[in-house]
Amino acid sequence: MGSEIFLRINYEEQLRIQSYPLVYEPSPTIGYRYIPGAEGRLCIPSICKDFTINQRGFYGYDFEVEKPEDTCRIAIVDSSLATGIWLDGEEDFAMKMQNAFHAQGAPTQILNLSIDGRFRDREILRLLEHEAGQYEPDLVLLWVHLPFVFANVRRTVYRGHVVIYSGDSPNSLETAKDEVDFILSHTKTIALYDASYAFRAAVHLYRRRVDTPLAALLKSYVEKRHQTDDLLPVPVSLKKSLERLDEVRDIVEARGEKLVLATFWKDDELREIVERRGYQMIELDAGAIPNRGHEFDGHFSEATHQKLADLLVQKLTDLEFLTTEGHCRYDVLHAPAEEDGGAEEDGGAEEGAAPL
Repeated sequence: MGSEIFLRINYEEQLRIQSYPLVYEPSPTIGYRYIPGAEGRLCIPSICKDFTINQRGFYGYDFEVEKPEDTCRIAIVDSSLATGIWLDGEEDFAMKMQNAFHAQGAPTQILNLSIDGRFRDREILRLLEHEAGQYEPDLVLLWVHLPFVFANVRRTVYRGHVVIYSGDSPNSLETAKDEVDFILSHTKTIALYDASYAFRAAVHLYRRRVDTPLAALLKSYVEKRHQTDDLLPVPVSLKKSLERLDEVRDIVEARGEKLVLATFWKDDELREIVERRGYQMIELDAGAIPNRGHEFDGHFSEATHQKLADLLVQKLTDLEFLTTEGHCRYDVLHAPAEEDGGAEEDGGAEEGAAPL
C-alpha cells in the first residue's frame, strides 16, 4: 500500500493511462488520413488534451474548399512536427501565424495539410499532386527530407487502438487485428494494470529493459498503438528523389502555385543540393531554440510553435512573399519562374532504390 501511494503522488504523470488519437482511416491515395470531424484524445506523459479534426480532415481551423475572394492562402505540408496534435497546447504554428495576420487585418489563410507519421515521403508528394490543388494555395511550403524513404504505411482504428500496418501485405491488417484481440483477451492483467500504479510501474520497467514479444505487446497496450512487424522502410536514391520532387514541382507550379521547400533545421548540404536545382529553401533553425520539445517524445512545445511562427513570418517577409502587414505579394508569388540549369545529382548507385 505504501508503494502504491508513493507512486500515485510522485509519478502520476509518468504512469497515467495513455490514449492515442483515434482519428485515422486508410486512404488509397495517401496511405491514411485524419477522419474529417473526428474527435480525438491524446494522453501521454506531459500532455492530456482533447481536439477535433476539421471538416477537411486536418488539424487546424476549418476552411472552405473554394478560396474566398481577395484571400491569399499558404499551405504547409509536413508530418508530426508541424501538425498540432502532438504539441502541449492547442495552437500550432500555422494557427498562430493566421491569428497574427488576422490581427493585422490581412486576409491570409494558413492551411496546415500535415499528417503525422514516418516514411511518408511518397504519400506527401501524392497529397500535393492530387489533393492540395483543390484548395488553391498561392504558396506551398513543403518540409523536405532527402533522400526520400517510404514504407506504404496504413493506419486505422480498431478496438480503442490505432493499428499501423503495411499496405503491401494483404494479410497485414488482419494480423494487426488478431494481435490486438490477443492483447485485449487478457482481461485480468488489463484490469490490474488499470487499477494499480505499482503494477503499471513494473510493466513500464519490464518493457523498457527487455526486447521480447511480450514486451512489444505490453508496449502496444500501454500506448494504445499497435504496429505490425512487416513494415519495411525502403530508401530511394538521392537522384530519383530529386527527379520525383521536380515532377511534383512542375505539377504544383502548372496550377499557378509557388512551391518553396522548408526545414526545421539548418542543413547546408541540403540547401546546396536543392538550390542547384532551382528551389528556394527556408531554414528555421529550431535546433537553436532552447527547451524546444516536451519531455515525453521531443515533439515541439506550444512555446516553440510560437517561435517558429514568428520565424516563418519573418522569413516570408524577407523573401518578399509577404508585406510587413501579412498581405501576400502576388507579383512575387506568381512571377514566372526563372530557368535553372537542372543540375544532376549523382546520389550513388540506383540498384535496389524504390520507385516513387
